[in-house]
Amino acid sequence: MRLNEHTVITGKSVILTPYVSEHVEQYHKWMQDPFLQEMTASEPLSIEEEYDNQKSWREDDEKLTFIILDRESESMIGDVNLFITENEDSAEVWNGEVEIMIAEESARRKGFISTWKFSAKPNFASP
Repeated sequence: MRLNEHTVITGKSVILTPYVSEHVEQYHKWMQDPFLQEMTASEPLSIEEEYDNQKSWREDDEKLTFIILDRESESMIGDVNLFITENEDSAEVWNGEVEIMIAEESARRKGFISTWKFSAKPNFASP
């Protein structure tokens, strides 16, 4: 989503950075893993399809995609997808859904997600 194309969020143990083309190769490697395919209800894609997805997600009006970096090493460990839609009953209320994937096996069960705090009240303009 263009809304987050320049947004970097730094937390205690992770950095969320927009999903850009430089991340696609590693993301593609992760998504070849049958376990991750099953957990995310995904099918294996070609590298070209992954680049197409990255571009379409970047331009999507209702989806923000971030890559999760380990703050200490700055290595990619997963991703976050945030789906945002306007509430039909109120223009001041937005609906959201968050998907978090720790794809890097060595980063699982290390407490990266448990340390997150969500306390922001976003101020989004209508898409």
